[in-house]
Amino acid sequence: MVATATLVLVTGVGLATAELTIAPDDTKPAADGNAAPTTEAESSSSSSKAEDLDQGKSPTPSKSKTKSPKPSDDEPTTEKPKDEFADLRSGVVDLVNQERANAGCGKVSSNDKLVAAATGHSKDMAANNYFDHTSQDGRTFSDRAAAQGYNSAIGENIAAGQTSAEAVMDSWMNSEGHRANILNCDARAIGMGVAKKSDGTLYWTQMFGSE
Repeated sequence: MVATATLVLVTGVGLATAELTIAPDDTKPAADGNAAPTTEAESSSSSSKAEDLDQGKSPTPSKSKTKSPKPSDDEPTTEKPKDEFADLRSGVVDLVNQERANAGCGKVSSNDKLVAAATGHSKDMAANNYFDHTSQDGRTFSDRAAAQGYNSAIGENIAAGQTSAEAVMDSWMNSEGHRANILNCDARAIGMGVAKKSDGTLYWTQMFGSE
C-alpha cells in the first residue's frame, strides 16, 4: 500500500509544504499503527566558516620482580557496548556521498560533534514524542551544533518511521528541500543521529556543516 507523507521545509525565506508518496515499507508507526513516515528539512543561510617530570629524583629499581597473576578463565571480561545504529549511520553517509558524487559535489566526512548533536536531537524527539527542527527548549539545529562546539552548521534533515538507510535516503531525495541539503556543495561535514522510540519507531537526524 502506498502512503503519502507531508514534508515541511523551513528556510530563511518562508515555509513550503509538499506531499510525497512513500514506498510501502516506509511506514511510521503511530498510536494506531497506520501513519506514514515523516521527513522534514531545514537550511541555514550562513556560510563556511607533558606532563612535567620530577627531575630531582630517580626511581629506585626493585631487586625482585613480582609476577602478576594470570587472569582466571572464569573472570568476566568487559566489552564495549555495541552501537546498534552504527551501520545505519554509516550507510546513510555512504549513500549521501554517492548522490553528491553524481551531482559533482565533494564528499562529506563524518564529524563527531555533528554526530553528537544529531544523535541528541533524535533521542530527544524519540523520548518526548515530538517531530520538529526546534527542540522543546527552543533550540535550533545550529544551537545544538554550537553546544557541541561546532559553529558552522548549514542544514538539517529529519525523518521518522523509515527502517533502513536506503528508505530514509529515498524519502529525502524525493523531497526538494531535503535533496538541496544533501547536494549542497558547500557542505564538508556530516553528522548522522538515529534513536529508537519505545514503540520501535526510528527517528533520524542528518546535519551538515561547512567545515
